[in-house]
Amino acid sequence: MTMFIYSLLVLLLLSVCYTDISSRKIKNNTVMLVALLSLIIAVTINGNVNILWPLMTLIVGMLLVIANVIGAGDIKLIAALSLSIPADQMVNFLFLVTLSGIPLILIVIFLRLLHKGSRKMTLPYGVAISCGYLLLHLG
Repeated sequence: MTMFIYSLLVLLLLSVCYTDISSRKIKNNTVMLVALLSLIIAVTINGNVNILWPLMTLIVGMLLVIANVIGAGDIKLIAALSLSIPADQMVNFLFLVTLSGIPLILIVIFLRLLHKGSRKMTLPYGVAISCGYLLLHLG
């Protein structure tokens, strides 16, 4: 059962990566399914639901969205995934997300240099968020 739930979550995260790369969108219905699977993981595997970090993520994240630093879909995805992450692992998760973002930043910089007029090229950070989550669980 555990492997099945994680497999579904991986498929959803692959979908997030695809849509974020192709359209810079993370769909709300996908985030809701991620949140549902995260809750199932939290209850069945962790034995409890971490609610403080997802709420803090949404509050701080929405301030970052207003400041145009990050997309709302990215914040919602982090909050949904953090439902399944024990509180003592959240700093590790955020570190791995940040670390996973470095190659994306380098790729975007390279593409901007290659295509001089593409200053508005944005970063598909759903990819880094997904990778950070997977690294947390594989490592």
